[in-house]
Amino acid sequence: MIVIGDLHLGKMTDTINKKGVPSRLYDTIARFREVIEFVAPGILVVAGDVFDSEHPHTYVIDQLLNCLRYAVSKGVAVYLLTGNHDCGVRYHSLHYVKKLLPGIHLISSPMFIPMRGQSVLLLPHMPRADLERAIAKHGSYADYALAVIPECMQGSLDVIIGHAHIAGAQNASDIEIEAGDALRFDPADYFKFKVGIFGHIHKHQTLKNGKIVYTGPVCTCAFDEAEYEKGFINLNDQESTFVPFSTPETQYKHITVDLVNKDELKLNPYKVREVAEGKLLKVTVYARDQMQIDKYKICKAFNEFGQVMRFETMICNKIGELEDELADEIFKGVDYNAVLKNWLESKKLPKLELERALKLGSEVIAEVLNAERAAS
Repeated sequence: MIVIGDLHLGKMTDTINKKGVPSRLYDTIARFREVIEFVAPGILVVAGDVFDSEHPHTYVIDQLLNCLRYAVSKGVAVYLLTGNHDCGVRYHSLHYVKKLLPGIHLISSPMFIPMRGQSVLLLPHMPRADLERAIAKHGSYADYALAVIPECMQGSLDVIIGHAHIAGAQNASDIEIEAGDALRFDPADYFKFKVGIFGHIHKHQTLKNGKIVYTGPVCTCAFDEAEYEKGFINLNDQESTFVPFSTPETQYKHITVDLVNKDELKLNPYKVREVAEGKLLKVTVYARDQMQIDKYKICKAFNEFGQVMRFETMICNKIGELEDELADEIFKGVDYNAVLKNWLESKKLPKLELERALKLGSEVIAEVLNAERAAS
């Protein structure tokens, strides 16, 4: 069994190369076909975010269908899980695919499936309205998911594959995140299982002493991810192995230009070529004043060898000072009491104990914030 994550088909931002080709789409399709060839004949699971949005273009859908036809021709069964980006896609309108392409499965709610001698629980992201109805009936997403497991199989779960955030997971910037309003997965909420493989976080990593694995995306989705190796998970007898892709990907590069300590810009064409040739570029210019920045001149220099896809300016007196300010901005506007309440409720404490913990936690938060305001 092979697991990949986060195709994000239809994501076009930052992906048009110098020839005008939407490179990310073609990079993704090439890698999707590579995985099909690798696993054939066998089982392929896409762990969420098949599309980048709820409204994929018909051309993008057609590209996916071409890949699925290819999978069927190779004897590959494909399970497509919804993610937080595409859970609003009207997958029921695509169920005709199942009739045309036997072996292609669209998973938009929890499903238990025996796969090649392994018991597998699939956990897709769900639209908020559907999720709220499920929680109202079962008490939690975990209880809803566990209810689909046959009673005779409960307690003998081998693999969980899903699209969710797990405490401790890190994104490409090495910070703990809970982004995209994704489902939260707590291993303690589920029957004892052997391995969990997830999409959503765009960085391949292992957690919980190797029990949880993130596949990472098929292709680069943002400039911060450009340096990380992309691959897929080969699952064999509950042993998961990360396999790097062999097909090339359009290269991404984030370039910073420092005008804070310079009165004029002089770009060495040899150096520009070395860092920019053949790449999609994000250029960040640090300057003391907006009038220092000649966007046309800078973009022209880099477009000789690559393609500037994003151009941003940062006005400051010194770069270190700006970075400190940005770090402070991360925590502005955070409702710490709401974060505490969500975390405590996930622990399913008795009502009285929950109320006491909330009261004590709120008092501690207030003291810390008041102390920070006094210090500033």
